Amino acid sequence: MPWRFLVLFTLGVLAYLGVNLYIGIRVHEIMGEKWGKTHCQVFWAFLALVAMAYPGGILIRRLLPPALYISLLWVGSYWLGFLTYFALVIGGMDAARWLKGKTKRSPNHFSPENERIINYGIFFGVLALVAFGTWNAYTVRLRRYTVMISKPIEEGTFKVALVSDVHLNVVIDGIRFRRLVRILVDESPDLVVFVGDTLDSPPNIYRRQWSKSILMNLNPKYGIYAVLGNHEYYNGFIKEDIRQFDHGGIRLLRDKSTRLPNGVFLVGRDDRYRKYFRETRRKKLDCLFDGVDGRAPVILLDHQPSDPLKAEKLGVDLMLSGHTHNGQFFPFTLITRWLYPRVYGYYRYGNLQMIVTSGYGLLGPPLRIGSRPEVAIVTIQ
Repeated sequence: MPWRFLVLFTLGVLAYLGVNLYIGIRVHEIMGEKWGKTHCQVFWAFLALVAMAYPGGILIRRLLPPALYISLLWVGSYWLGFLTYFALVIGGMDAARWLKGKTKRSPNHFSPENERIINYGIFFGVLALVAFGTWNAYTVRLRRYTVMISKPIEEGTFKVALVSDVHLNVVIDGIRFRRLVRILVDESPDLVVFVGDTLDSPPNIYRRQWSKSILMNLNPKYGIYAVLGNHEYYNGFIKEDIRQFDHGGIRLLRDKSTRLPNGVFLVGRDDRYRKYFRETRRKKLDCLFDGVDGRAPVILLDHQPSDPLKAEKLGVDLMLSGHTHNGQFFPFTLITRWLYPRVYGYYRYGNLQMIVTSGYGLLGPPLRIGSRPEVAIVTIQ
């Protein structure tokens, strides 16, 4: 891994521990007078447990029995959500108090009665927000697009189901994966494409959810294709993941192209983070087009929504991507818009049309606030 990645990872861990410590100190200040020494010790032990559940579960997942790994990830995932909103609200209030104290516009404290009301309001407000985010995270919608291209397609129209960022793991489990398959069966697309971050847990977890018997219910006319995302590499089980795609009857395109029976060329690009995980770099984009007839329709699958201008010059008509989750939940919805110029929806660059989906699954907290999980249905004419 490059040193920049390690530096960012280290800074992220330190920031996470710092925020947990800050929340712990503030709660201790609020409740410390009412608690005895034993209660305070229990509180700090509990905070340490929930704070380390998610990163600890990820780091030592190879050593944990499935039941313990599942429990740690559920606890840790929800704590990440609670921590985010407690930090925003309590941090915002502390900043407001500090500013009031500096400007001397008003006293730098609330009355004990008001303080108690505010504390209860913060707790139940965050609880309600997390409950809504959980409901929204599992309320999947169909997002429909109609794309017109100038090149001829046999049979006139072509229906593609675009699925990204399933993150099949503890949070997106077998029940929700079967629901995804039912959605796809009901839509009867001509082609199903998974554009990365499909598998995201140790094989002993997702083998129980990702089964050939479930995927056999899918029988699109032109098959099921997939590309890898960054999390297939982060996960550390890349060889097993590739075997599972093959076992499920899904054709994996790793810097390869294929021609469908209707004359459409499908080009699959490996993820840009491949180079960080003891793999060779992915091929340059133009190297993927050997044997691709630019007079025919060309669809590019790339997990991350990058290089659309290069793709347009190479004659790509439609580019399908995911990765961003459309931020997944506030405030990361705002941060993602700042980081990615193409974060969600439909874009056009000359003759190239591009669709970035918010994805089906979840990363980290099982919350969606400010975004929705979806399956994109693209009708090409």
